[in-house]
Amino acid sequence: MTGSLLGCFFDDLTVLSRSCSVRPRANGACVVLVTLAASARAVAYGARRREDAVTAGPERGAKMRILSESLPAEVVTAVRSRMVRRQWRHGDTIVFQGDPGSGIYYIESGHVGVTIGTARGESVTVTVLSDGDSFGELALLTPARVRTSSVVALTATTTLVLAERDFTELRSAHPAIDRALIDALADRVVDLSEHLTQAVFETVDRRCARRVLELAELFAQDGSDDAIIPLTQDDIAGLTGATRPTINQILGKLAAQRLIRVSRGRIEVPRIEALRAHVR
Repeated sequence: MTGSLLGCFFDDLTVLSRSCSVRPRANGACVVLVTLAASARAVAYGARRREDAVTAGPERGAKMRILSESLPAEVVTAVRSRMVRRQWRHGDTIVFQGDPGSGIYYIESGHVGVTIGTARGESVTVTVLSDGDSFGELALLTPARVRTSSVVALTATTTLVLAERDFTELRSAHPAIDRALIDALADRVVDLSEHLTQAVFETVDRRCARRVLELAELFAQDGSDDAIIPLTQDDIAGLTGATRPTINQILGKLAAQRLIRVSRGRIEVPRIEALRAHVR
């Protein structure tokens, strides 16, 4: 796969991975070549990391966290002192795609789904966030200052909200916040690359089963081996990167093996450990 760069930087993520090569042309332009051979080591690393995640439990991915564990305690205290607690019911839309960005949301408890609307009026679920995750940073960091996605409460959810003005003041007073944001954004790029690798090298059946496993571990009560995932087959299709008819067939296969039970608007996983063994 190739792409032309004009007036752009590259090699920003050299410290994280090197999965492409750059070749100059006679006219002075450069072409970036992303090849399977060049990314072999990155692919192998990603595969090992994903297998470790299946063994260890739910993969949290590169979700943005304003109250990052890497922040000094005094910075976390300063951020928390500016936050306002808000409660959301199941089904409430917390932010709407296209609205002006007015603050950052930290999830104290609950689960939310992040969706992106298409030009055709469709909605695609791209990720699910839970306790300790945050969202809304990009709307305050990009020049457009608008929400790039909508966020809907999947369960009763409590958030802590940091207003844009407070966020700007805290960034100026505590440079560690910017460092944490840069680290999280870099991790997100790596996470997206790994999902692209999965799309190339894994079957859609395996990707779908992996997503269901991650969600089951996310929604399971502490110490429980069963879970109820309050998502539709359309949501699973968006998270997997496949069409709904394909996901319907795959979920049917998993149900036939008694690994899941599918009902309207939710998926039940009676034994997470059995599903984990299947994904391995």
